[in-house]
Amino acid sequence: MKRNELKGPFTAESVAGLRAGERVRVSGSMCTARCRVQQALLDGTASPVKLEQVAIYFCSPIIVREGAQWVVRAAGPSASVLVDMYVPEFIARYRVRVLLGMGGFGEATRRACARFGCVYLQTVGGAASKLAQCIRGVSGVHFLKEFGAADAMWMLEAEHVEAVVAIDARGRSLHRRVKASSRRALDALLR
Repeated sequence: MKRNELKGPFTAESVAGLRAGERVRVSGSMCTARCRVQQALLDGTASPVKLEQVAIYFCSPIIVREGAQWVVRAAGPSASVLVDMYVPEFIARYRVRVLLGMGGFGEATRRACARFGCVYLQTVGGAASKLAQCIRGVSGVHFLKEFGAADAMWMLEAEHVEAVVAIDARGRSLHRRVKASSRRALDALLR
């Protein structure tokens, strides 16, 4: 299976060649933005950072303060379905190019990816401490007071986060392909 290197800043051009089902290794700026952050930004709170060229990571990291620095102890993905209701509008408004999480998304998100040239990359759940090793630093945090550490907007600098393209910028979906293939196999078994 082909593996692509995807490095930030993330642009329409940098994600256009990715295909659903391909492996990808992501390096660059990532921003955690789960439900509370997305809802606040969609409700009119100004984004403290430009979101277009960073990867949005659906993650509730465990980050501790050591002296003057933040240190990431765990950085596993959150289930993407939790933010699915916000994501299509979030993509449209902020022209996000890269989403990173685990699990599937609904049809509205798939269509938004196709319409606005965004990809959804799926990484493995249950590997939070391993994924934390890919975080080279924390460059900032926003909404910490408002939402707490779990739902704050953490700015992470990542290197070599392994993922699979679950939805590509043309809207092709690995999940839909697997579901159709599984359906064909089941139908063949039942005949």
